Amino acid sequence: MKTIYYLSSSRLPIEEANAIHVINMSLAFSETGSKVELYIAGLVKDIPHSAGAINFKLTKPFKNSQVRSFVRIFYVLKDFFIKRKKGIVFGRDFLSISILALLGRDVYLEVHEPPSSKLRKYLFEKVIKRKSLRGIVVITEKLKHYFVENYGISPDLIMTAPDCANIKDKQQNGMNLKLGADGEFIVGYAGSLYPGKGVDFILEIAEKMPDTQFFIAGGSSHEISEMKKNAPKNVEFKGRLAHQDVDMFLEGCSVLLAPYKKRVESASGNDIGRWMSPLKIFEYMASGRPMIASDIDVIREVLENGVDSLLAEPENVSAWVEQITYLEKNLETRNRIAMNGYQSVKTQFTWHHRAAELKNFFQDKSV
Repeated sequence: MKTIYYLSSSRLPIEEANAIHVINMSLAFSETGSKVELYIAGLVKDIPHSAGAINFKLTKPFKNSQVRSFVRIFYVLKDFFIKRKKGIVFGRDFLSISILALLGRDVYLEVHEPPSSKLRKYLFEKVIKRKSLRGIVVITEKLKHYFVENYGISPDLIMTAPDCANIKDKQQNGMNLKLGADGEFIVGYAGSLYPGKGVDFILEIAEKMPDTQFFIAGGSSHEISEMKKNAPKNVEFKGRLAHQDVDMFLEGCSVLLAPYKKRVESASGNDIGRWMSPLKIFEYMASGRPMIASDIDVIREVLENGVDSLLAEPENVSAWVEQITYLEKNLETRNRIAMNGYQSVKTQFTWHHRAAELKNFFQDKSV
């Protein structure tokens, strides 16, 4: 397999979903036998879990983590048109990938939402007409259909590959994080506190269930301070955890919530609710804990109500209280949907599986 040059505009390592996605995909490409060179916008500190990776190189050309786009693009152009590096160019750095395609370099672009700015729309409309754009990777069928219907892109050019999670060895994962008394029913949430993710909605649910303990992991100190102003006494904020510590938090919960609203904001403030493939739901399933998630189209692409999760109407407090209460009283159902969710991730939604599928896609489109 040719070297994969993965272009990202992320700073690493940070706990935002896009950075977690990028580093896990890079390592998965490496673990499936490819040489990988990851281009990033900047490095905040060393990435400890990349140290043991085989055939993995991290290209961090800038000491300043806040790199202007045109400087990053210049560096990419130097490597691929002056040094003429050979291999597969793939990634989520929209501007760099687009310019390479317009200049005739074969590329594969991954996008998680439609282009929003005038510049991105203009570039995207130009790029999709170039033969040098060998393929597009999206995270939901909903987004694929949008590109087909609104931009006239051939469905054969687009591959749908949802987000994923790593499967942990349950025998070696260590002790669970202690969240409550032994045998206590614990409801948990792990993730950002951005609008639309549903943390404010969890506070409404908790108010209706004063005898149930709720734990929330994630968010900045300022966000948590603001949330606490409206939080009932049975809600405890654990703050932002290191990514490896999130696993212990999840396993310490009885039930996990993914209460997405119809409008969900990304870190950049864009509405991604129609297109998202939330990292959270895969990490929840990988934890072996039962989940209740919002009943919306993009979630149904992955989850099946009553099989690997319970789904509830978004922003309907009564519906969520009912589902949580049901799981509290039905241990057999909790165990069944948790095991089904775990098996679903293990067989379909690991980073290793996604990397192998993408490499097959690259090979098919390179012919």
